[in-house]
Amino acid sequence: MIALSSNPGRYDESITVEKDLQISGDGRAEDVIVRSADAPAICLMAGGCRISNPTVNRVAAQHTPEADELTAAMHIEHGTPTIDNCVISSNVGDGVIIRGNADPTLRGNRIRDNKATGVSVTEQGRGTLEDNDISANKAYGVMAGQGGDPTVRGNRISGNEGPGVLVLERGHGTFDGNDISTNASAGMAVSGGSPAVRANRIHENGNYGVVVQKEGRRTFEDNDIFDNETCGISVMSRGEPALLNNKIRGHGAGGVFVPWNGRATLTGNDISLNTHYNLKISFAATVTQSGNRTAD
Repeated sequence: MIALSSNPGRYDESITVEKDLQISGDGRAEDVIVRSADAPAICLMAGGCRISNPTVNRVAAQHTPEADELTAAMHIEHGTPTIDNCVISSNVGDGVIIRGNADPTLRGNRIRDNKATGVSVTEQGRGTLEDNDISANKAYGVMAGQGGDPTVRGNRISGNEGPGVLVLERGHGTFDGNDISTNASAGMAVSGGSPAVRANRIHENGNYGVVVQKEGRRTFEDNDIFDNETCGISVMSRGEPALLNNKIRGHGAGGVFVPWNGRATLTGNDISLNTHYNLKISFAATVTQSGNRTAD
């Protein structure tokens, strides 16, 4: 692998990497700035390149009618690159878009203040997101859809204006051990997707801790869901999750709500100390329960 070191300064250009190349910024990430006004600041097309320690900015005077991937700060569509210890933001789109056959590793980055979503994984993109700060984005923290299947582990996902995590139709993903908090909408929203969600702390979000709808499926296991504004978990129309061994407590309205046409399996959950109800099931919902504990 070829290694290049970037001196402190601002580089006003769009960089496309098509070889196994390591680009490392000297000093703090804030000292080396790669900035582009008309394309992603960095586009990764190589098998195993590495980007370490710069600030990556996509800047423009206003949102343009370009395709979404052209408004991202970083666009990854091939290979297994590693991106670590970067500061990533776009004032017109997403921070990072992962798509196609890309399977990158993003570790220890600050992905924040983006005009849209922090990290979007789509069109069969994969990737591992680990120990990143994904916060203060205008849309979502992390989005998976259209076959996107990331592994999202040990991240701090907070202060986003939409849900911290959104999984859309045909979106998948494993979400493990993240701290998901203070997002203005929900901590996590699943709308037709099928993620595996385990051992996360989902708390102090502006609406629901978790909302599942439109045939959203898979298992939510061993999560600590607490102190969200209205409800811990809401299973809306045609949602169908399995809730296993979660702690669901301290919510402004209730613990688990399954309204009309919702379906759920609840096993071994501790649902307690919620303001108005611990478990509320509509007469038209279908719920299987076993070994749950509820207490006021």
